[in-house]
Amino acid sequence: MTREWFSAKELALKLTVTKRSIERRAKDQAWQSRPRTGKGGGKEYHISSLPMETQVALMKQSAEAEANTESETEALVPEILSTPSVPTVQTITSYNSVKSSAEKSQPNIPPAKIFDKAMAKAGLLQAYLDHLKKAPRGTKAQAREDFANTYNTGLLYPETFAKLGKTSWKSIERWKKTIATTGDALNLADMRGHLLKGRTIINHEQAAIILGCVLSPNKPKISYAIRQAKMIMAARGIENGFAESTYRRWLEEWKSNPKYYPTWVQMREGDKALNDKVSYNLERDYSKIKVGSILVADGHTLNFETLNPWTGKPKRMTLILFYDMASSMPLGWEIMPTEDTQAISSALRRAIIALGKFPEVVYLDNGRAFKSKFFNGCEWDDQAFTGVYAQLGIRTIFARPYHGQSKTVERFFGTFAELEMMMPTYVGTSIENKPPRMHRGEKLHRQLWDKATGGACPTLVQTHQAISDWFDVYARRPQRGHLAGRAPLDLFDAGRGPGIDKVQLSLLMMAHDIRKVAQDGIRFHGQNYYHPELYGMTTAVTIRYDLVNRNSILVYDEKGQYLCEASLKEKVHPAAWALGDEADQKLLSEQLELKNSLDKQARGPARKLLEAEILPAIDFQMKALGLAGGAQDLGSQKDESTPALSGVNQAEQLEQDLAELHEFNKPEATDIFNEIERLDGDEKYEKLLEVEVRGLLMPSEHKAWMRYFEQTPAYSKNLDHYESLRGQLAVAWQCEAIAEV
Repeated sequence: MTREWFSAKELALKLTVTKRSIERRAKDQAWQSRPRTGKGGGKEYHISSLPMETQVALMKQSAEAEANTESETEALVPEILSTPSVPTVQTITSYNSVKSSAEKSQPNIPPAKIFDKAMAKAGLLQAYLDHLKKAPRGTKAQAREDFANTYNTGLLYPETFAKLGKTSWKSIERWKKTIATTGDALNLADMRGHLLKGRTIINHEQAAIILGCVLSPNKPKISYAIRQAKMIMAARGIENGFAESTYRRWLEEWKSNPKYYPTWVQMREGDKALNDKVSYNLERDYSKIKVGSILVADGHTLNFETLNPWTGKPKRMTLILFYDMASSMPLGWEIMPTEDTQAISSALRRAIIALGKFPEVVYLDNGRAFKSKFFNGCEWDDQAFTGVYAQLGIRTIFARPYHGQSKTVERFFGTFAELEMMMPTYVGTSIENKPPRMHRGEKLHRQLWDKATGGACPTLVQTHQAISDWFDVYARRPQRGHLAGRAPLDLFDAGRGPGIDKVQLSLLMMAHDIRKVAQDGIRFHGQNYYHPELYGMTTAVTIRYDLVNRNSILVYDEKGQYLCEASLKEKVHPAAWALGDEADQKLLSEQLELKNSLDKQARGPARKLLEAEILPAIDFQMKALGLAGGAQDLGSQKDESTPALSGVNQAEQLEQDLAELHEFNKPEATDIFNEIERLDGDEKYEKLLEVEVRGLLMPSEHKAWMRYFEQTPAYSKNLDHYESLRGQLAVAWQCEAIAEV
């Protein structure tokens, strides 16, 4: 049919009724309409909103006009009305001749099956009318019921029943009304879904608005998107009178088009769904690789809870696994609360030991931990530092994001769910697959679970044991796919390497970094590392470290020469001699001894500087003031009063210095702090500042008071004074220290 809109006058002529009848029927049945353009005005109505029999009649008339089959169609009605009680094959064949000729001019004519049903309805209607004619007067109501009941047994007219199925006398009466109204049995055809098949009544403007709403990033429900689109159309003055089902059918047709289906999936479900449902997948040829050629690494959040040894609470831990692609053999693994470089380092080390050789390629996940500089290297101050993989001679390949097919270990984790389901703290592989005890209101299941497990939660050691046992079982199980019925262990044993030196492996797996040496040593991972060789250094050095063992780091100079192994600095008790135990006092003694030893090393160069530069300059200044010899006398007096000490005397002097420091740290040697206790405000702060500059041990309560005072307005008001005082005290005590040397 070429036309979709008809005026009331045109419909009246085609349906042989009055124009007023058409307008009344359109109003009562809410036909879709629009103002008619041109002479006469009025309204015109869309064919899709007309009653089914009206649509059929219009379609039939259009087909007849184009195919010039008017004479054959006119002859059809009396033939149908004169058929016996059951339509015969000859009747259907006669009608098919009309249909085939109409199809040539109108491709939207529905299939023959629909018209076969129409003929069967016509035949059944004729039999129904004949039955009512034979019924005695006053028994027609019962006759209708009897006819319908007899027909529905399927024994009276088996061929018709096979085509139409069960029906009621009310439906047959409706068929009679249709024939009486239109005069054509063609109108008994069920044309729903076929009148406009292959065509669309949605124009480009409507389509653009519908797609804009449906393909929103928020993935709205179709019904909501259609309502929103209709509101937008109304606001823009665009026709929007179609039913929701019309828009739904159009969307289904649009989505089913191969040209648009990828867009639908990507916009409605995302890139991962596009990759999983639409994108082209590559197939790997596993015969081209050997055992150890490629290891696949990935992290998997366990679907059962393990007792976290760091917090003492149950937690879903993360399994880091390295998996051989050629043999499908699980190798090294680690279990940690999160996916981090420490866990990956440990799992990689174990995988290399189990493999007995270094792999050629490691296929890695795209996560941040797997792409850490610890493994892949970085650039710092134009110096390239090789990551662990490159250092071990391993090339790396990173999986594409949201592309689980590229990592064969993903399928292995699906099989690994067998073990997870056996664990007492299993929580399900997804929200839909949670055990009943985890759903709200399932008290009985929770009670049964508590009774069966006693609320027990596997420890980290037990989890490792369960996983290792399951890995062994899996390795001996014949597999499908590229293994072709062989077990992973069979292929793995044949390709395993000769073994790896664990000591050499540990050294090679140390990462590189650059750090600057400060007064407290090397700051790394929030902790200080120190060695006497670092005393006085302020330059940058290269360090090598192992994240699994953080007790020490190896230090190299700028030329790559080994300097020392810096150990983690231990913190001392704030008042070891007063409140600490024997271990605290011993540690304090060792730290003070190291401090004094290193400080005395610096006194040699300071003495030379004093004699060569400072004293001559002071002597010159004093001579200019008429105070000749003062500085030299000071130097000579100091030399006489401070004889050189032998090695034994130096040790005795060190013990004496330590004893004095120990005595100062004891409660009875607190005269200076007793004096401070009597002070307050500015005087107390200045006295404490003097103690701080001298480097004396200060009780924590005085330190806290100083920090408090520094936050007060009095301190802020005299900030310049306190800063100047600090500098003066520092110079004074430094000169005194030099003079003592």
